[in-house]
Amino acid sequence: GYAETMLRLLQAGRVASSSSCHLSWQRRRGLASSAISDVIGRSKDLAEAGGRAALSQRKSEVEELYTEVSKLSAESVAKGLSFSDLCSLCRVLACSGLRPEDRLFQAAEEQLKVKLKDAGAADAAAQLALASCEAGLGRSTGARSVEALCSG
Repeated sequence: GYAETMLRLLQAGRVASSSSCHLSWQRRRGLASSAISDVIGRSKDLAEAGGRAALSQRKSEVEELYTEVSKLSAESVAKGLSFSDLCSLCRVLACSGLRPEDRLFQAAEEQLKVKLKDAGAADAAAQLALASCEAGLGRSTGARSVEALCSG
């Protein structure tokens, strides 16, 4: 049956053992965590550079950030970044003409409802509203972000 076949394949080295599968999963998880940390660092650095004019001078760095973010799932990026970092990332990319995935905006908007009461969240929400407008989402995510800011 199945168990005997798996045992023979395992003994023959054709199937990875559960411990090596677990190690492989841990490596992938570590790589994803490392990539998220890299995205956070690059995004913060670029956000501190300033607005469109400053970012246009660092276009290659922004394009590298966009490429890195595109390689990751929107869910892992959204879960790995704080609300402020997520809004900042959306702002840096949208401001540079590189529209982030809609799912990143959706994740930020979901967090907005909870985080707006936190210190510093208003600045992040303002970045989200601006990024939404720059990405062509002004009538949806942008409008709701402004509405949340005004009512919060």
